[in-house]
Amino acid sequence: MGGGGAAGHEIPTEIAYHFVQTRALASPLPTTTGITYDGKELWILALDSDSQSYDLIHFDPDTLVVDRSFSLTGLFATLGTQEYGIAWDGASVWVAVAGNTNLLALIDPLTGAVLKTMSSPAALGPVDLDFDGAYLWLSDGTGTEYRIDPINGGVLQHFPLIQARDNGNAYRAGELFIGDLFGSMEVYDAASGGSLGLVLNEDGSPFEESGPSVFVGYELVMLSHLGITYYATAKGP
Repeated sequence: MGGGGAAGHEIPTEIAYHFVQTRALASPLPTTTGITYDGKELWILALDSDSQSYDLIHFDPDTLVVDRSFSLTGLFATLGTQEYGIAWDGASVWVAVAGNTNLLALIDPLTGAVLKTMSSPAALGPVDLDFDGAYLWLSDGTGTEYRIDPINGGVLQHFPLIQARDNGNAYRAGELFIGDLFGSMEVYDAASGGSLGLVLNEDGSPFEESGPSVFVGYELVMLSHLGITYYATAKGP
């Protein structure tokens, strides 16, 4: 599937995705910038107190026990750069770095060591990452979504988003849930890049939260100023 965007992003008004909050808990770290799920527990990325490094932790959301914590340093050397989204690829954790330095880093989940880095098409931030079982999906923070080969970093697909400043990027069975930095969320077809619908609350009002997100089963889990929030999703008129 080549590069280039899909023509037309009109939101079909008869289709919507409804979110119902099912659970909420405080994040074990402040100033969070990324979340992912490894099939059992959650990983959280957060800016350290020194503002020069990031903490990557693995924790159980049921017991709130943190069993692994790593300080990620040396991924950038210039101010104006931050570490944002993270993704679990089935064996390791990917971290997106964007700003004055743009790269993707693969992290060993047992030691916290950087296994490899490669260039990233991210433009500014906040960016977010997810993994669909074969490829990485990157929202670049300035309105473009990318599908990336995790082996060689090649860009296999890209398309424009309705959001000028995207924030949050979660993949589920051919669908991409992309948040807006200033609130709201759209759902896109991962194959075509076309809009599938708008996310609404249970009462039909617009969903107005955004932040790094990931699916745990059919629930979307989001990091925001509210903490860690789980939402059940349903598609309907």
